[in-house]
Amino acid sequence: MAVKVFLLGRPGSGKTTAFYIIEKIAHKKKKKALRFREYTILRDMARQEDYKDKFRLIEEYDGFDILDTSVFIESARLLEKQIQSHISASKENELIFIELARDDYSQAMNCFSHEFLKDAYIFFFEADLETCIKRIHYRVAHPRKTDGHYVSDYILKSYYSKDNLPYMEYKFRLDYNIQKRVMIIENTDSFKKFAKKTKDNAKFIFAWEFSDTEETVTQEFSNIGETGLNPLQVLMFILVTFPLFILAIPTFIHIIYILTDIPLFIYLLGIITFVLLYITKYIPSSRFTKTGWLVGLHPNSGKTQLSGRFKGNSKLK
Repeated sequence: MAVKVFLLGRPGSGKTTAFYIIEKIAHKKKKKALRFREYTILRDMARQEDYKDKFRLIEEYDGFDILDTSVFIESARLLEKQIQSHISASKENELIFIELARDDYSQAMNCFSHEFLKDAYIFFFEADLETCIKRIHYRVAHPRKTDGHYVSDYILKSYYSKDNLPYMEYKFRLDYNIQKRVMIIENTDSFKKFAKKTKDNAKFIFAWEFSDTEETVTQEFSNIGETGLNPLQVLMFILVTFPLFILAIPTFIHIIYILTDIPLFIYLLGIITFVLLYITKYIPSSRFTKTGWLVGLHPNSGKTQLSGRFKGNSKLK
């Protein structure tokens, strides 16, 4: 059984680093992890005579600039074809990582077939443009520590400048009918936090896909997140229960008189405001469970699975 995992985000956002983190977990669990990179296909195309007008080679860094973005359509189709061919030939339980970077994910994923996308997990790594540029410079200067491939400042600023985070949070899963988990990691903090959130999500995938017991999956649910309390949940609970508590205790009669001087609609407006804030921030496109996390429907068993957003960082791509 092959489990597909897309690694999406700007160059320098943390895709490659995340793969290496998850690969170590796979090794410990005696599972195979393979990576297919669109960059490899584009690099080969850039050196072919048929595409010489669509690329500009940068020999100094063994890199290239893309002059005609229509090449992404063909590279994506070639990437899917490679992966489907491998899956057809392989009989192993393995993770297939698919790494690509695009400017607009509301359009880019249309290059892949619906059947190929719908049962894939999605990692989206978000980092601001300037941070990504610095990381690209670092990896070019230290190629032994990273994959080291070059992406010019020009391409980063002209092609990868769009902010995809809002779309990935609220619309991506619905637009492409993704049936498995979409994981968003804002990669602008410490590497330690980035690694932890990546590992937490990876452990969930291993538990869900390679475990025969629901208890293991439930344990992975409880391990995700640094705290079990949601600040807005706590605040909403206080707002709703405080008046009931006051009304239930006669000794607080004077406080009740004070509360009755406040127009009821103002109080209700406050509750409604916090409910709306809660919904827009924590429930973008899913149902809510008693664990406090967002869920989606598992495509095969009818079970539910987590969907969340995390923050972290990486010095490397």
